[in-house]
Amino acid sequence: MTVNLAERTTELATLRAAGVPVRRLTAALATENLTATLLAVPVGLAAGVLAASAFLRSFNSDMFSPHLSLGVGPPLLAIAAVLAAAALSQLPAARLVERIDLARIVRERAQ
Repeated sequence: MTVNLAERTTELATLRAAGVPVRRLTAALATENLTATLLAVPVGLAAGVLAASAFLRSFNSDMFSPHLSLGVGPPLLAIAAVLAAAALSQLPAARLVERIDLARIVRERAQ
């Protein structure tokens, strides 16, 4: 979230100077970031399951052969934790959008 804001500070300042409300900017940023998170969750979940399975396969021996057995709970908990972290990361973003130094950005852009 911080990187997204750092890269787009000029764009956000320009929109604020043009009269776009802070609430609308933060809503747009939140929607964009949460959509990216939702799109990345299935890929991350699949990668995690494959990594866990590969890790368990690396411990095969003559005495035992562990297999990955996941129920519904752990993946749902992981999804909920990632979405909660993504949602909480939006709170500082709203403050950063409000604190953008419009005068400095507009001066830099005019030069």
